[in-house]
Amino acid sequence: MNQHENYPMVDLLPHRDPMVLIDEAWAETEDIVHGTRTFRPGDFGVSGDRVGESLLIECLAQLVGALRGINAIRTGGKQSPGFLVKVKVFEYSEPLTVGEKIILRAQITHRLGDFIKADVRAESKSGSVGFGTLQFYVGQLPKKNANGS
Repeated sequence: MNQHENYPMVDLLPHRDPMVLIDEAWAETEDIVHGTRTFRPGDFGVSGDRVGESLLIECLAQLVGALRGINAIRTGGKQSPGFLVKVKVFEYSEPLTVGEKIILRAQITHRLGDFIKADVRAESKSGSVGFGTLQFYVGQLPKKNANGS
């Protein structure tokens, strides 16, 4: 796979501004994706010069979603919805600051039916920002019946 092939986030994720939390994403393989994010003043979740730690987890979850979107585009398929269901383990190494470019990486390590598990990592120029394991549901949602339930 061409790791420099970038796609607009609107083509990869159901999210829209201000909730798109990755700037770019490119796939290394069908299971490994890289991306970047630079938080700016006024961005969702930014307070002063600090970025909320939960946003880092959401960035990494969106990166996994972007990989699924890239794979769907490349295979001509349709991406099913995906939901973060569990933060199995996550360790923060250093606080995120506004204006600092964060390098993101995710690797899908397990698939079991409608569930996937991914090891994720975020780094800045000064080193590790955080890493952990996230779990997702990626199956089809049940269809609503005629009465909307």
